[in-house]
Amino acid sequence: MKSDPFVYWVSAARGGGSGGKRLAPLIGGKGVGLIDCLNAGLQVPASAVLTTEAFWRQASDIGLDRVAMEYRADAIRRSSMAPEIVETLTTLADTLGPKRLAIRSSAVVEDSCQASWAGQFETRLNVTGGALQRAVLECWASLFEHQALRYAERQEVSLGDVGMAVIVQRMVRPKWAGVVFTDSDEQGRMVKDQAALEAVRGLGARLVAGEATPEIRMLCELNGGRVIASSLNLDRLRGRSLPEDWIMGPSEVRELMDGCCRLQATTKQRRLDIEWAWNDRGFSFLQCRPLVRD
Repeated sequence: MKSDPFVYWVSAARGGGSGGKRLAPLIGGKGVGLIDCLNAGLQVPASAVLTTEAFWRQASDIGLDRVAMEYRADAIRRSSMAPEIVETLTTLADTLGPKRLAIRSSAVVEDSCQASWAGQFETRLNVTGGALQRAVLECWASLFEHQALRYAERQEVSLGDVGMAVIVQRMVRPKWAGVVFTDSDEQGRMVKDQAALEAVRGLGARLVAGEATPEIRMLCELNGGRVIASSLNLDRLRGRSLPEDWIMGPSEVRELMDGCCRLQATTKQRRLDIEWAWNDRGFSFLQCRPLVRD
């Protein structure tokens, strides 16, 4: 079968240890994070990456280098996608479908130890095959949105030299989802072997983007998963009933903390920002990146 330079299957990297970092110029920071989750032995939704090769092909076809930086986002949105890239996306939709897809930016510069770029680029959820091209164009265009340009200026990064990959991932339908910050307390201060957990019902995207308040907060020991403090305890003291569908019993907390410890070992990073989701099939890990306070 002829290899496609525009696609990288995340499962192809299994067993590569922490070597996913060498693929960052091709699959971007979020792509590397997914490979880390996979190599830590964790459950990751079926995923592929539309590589930066596709981005550079599109940029070349529309003459993006001749467009002023502040107009590039609009130029990408108005462009027609190269037929070869359309063919690749059709194959991805057929392979990962018929379920809805999550389309996530994966810029080469994001999710690094120097800067997170959190919230700067586009994510589209519940995308169907017919909307896949538009979602990818929006992810590419987000590289040159005003907020990203301002962030890049603060980081002294030239976005004209930065490639944008795009993750195409089968949607998870979680009952609960959230984030874990390792080696951290509830205020974000560094505390070794401790983790701060936040959770909401349903999709965790709004929590990750800072647009939703956590329904549950926990402070846990990373090794063993003992709960040190929990907002559930405060709810009890205030006479509030606990969520009937809350699933984080002691065994689930231990399982999640064990996954976080595995990621620390795989990435050789103590402080991580980990996105997770839970349903009746257990935990899925959606993102892992160094915990950086920009």
